[in-house]
Amino acid sequence: RLLQRQTKSHYAGANPSSQSATPAVSSAAIAIRAEITATLSSKKSPAEHCLQAATVLYARAGYFHERIAELFELLAANRESGNGYACLAKHADGSDTDQTGTVAFYQTHCNLHPQDPTESDEAVAAIIAAGYPKLTATAGLTVAEQPAGASNSHRMFLSTTGSEKNSNTQNSEALPWAGGYFSANTGHSAQPAQAIHSLTDADKPQSAKTRVRPYIELWAAYKDYLTCNTEFGKPYDPPAAGTLAASSTVKTAIKNQYLNMKGAYDDDNDKKLIEPLLKDLFKDDDTAYL
Repeated sequence: RLLQRQTKSHYAGANPSSQSATPAVSSAAIAIRAEITATLSSKKSPAEHCLQAATVLYARAGYFHERIAELFELLAANRESGNGYACLAKHADGSDTDQTGTVAFYQTHCNLHPQDPTESDEAVAAIIAAGYPKLTATAGLTVAEQPAGASNSHRMFLSTTGSEKNSNTQNSEALPWAGGYFSANTGHSAQPAQAIHSLTDADKPQSAKTRVRPYIELWAAYKDYLTCNTEFGKPYDPPAAGTLAASSTVKTAIKNQYLNMKGAYDDDNDKKLIEPLLKDLFKDDDTAYL
């Protein structure tokens, strides 16, 4: 199957096996096995890296999801049991009391709806190689972006003005919005936006975009996974005839195993002996080679 036709032996005196009835088939098998073995060996280290990349992506996604989920649990749970005075959030009408708020309430009114992972052919849209394309707002979560009938500025985690900031109590630390790319200073003045809708490799160092590191780290892990998926996500393609003819691995295998000559292939000493054979064995336009 690998080679239908036979070629004439160029080296009658080089090795007794060259006098066999099927020298081309024998040498072709030796060459192809050597090339495939070398190719698979070269993928061992990348495969180990990609296994780690998939694990890191899974861990980053789980960690980040938990950060957001626990934030909303805290919003619901930090209320006085008697009168419902809120510590971290206000009720839908902006009042300081929230006796009816629950985790489910905040999930609904703050647009947080976790989804169980399922197998799907749907393309990933929330995060891509270029960043988070849907997170493009520059002024925090606006009233217009909140669900109809449940809009009020108190549900914003931050914005450009103090009047829109939750509780307006001069927090001692900057509060990150759930979107992550914009935050206010402790005195409510705006900090420079740290965009995440469009990211590059320049954003990967720990010193870059420090307020949105969880987003950057998840994106970097996803990019690493995409690279691995490109390398290993398609079936193995047999080497082309031209690749085999030019491969030093193939030339060494022919020299050692077929011609029974020791040592690695040397272009100066072995070229005249081996290359004519390879030209007959492997041709890109040779339909007999499969």
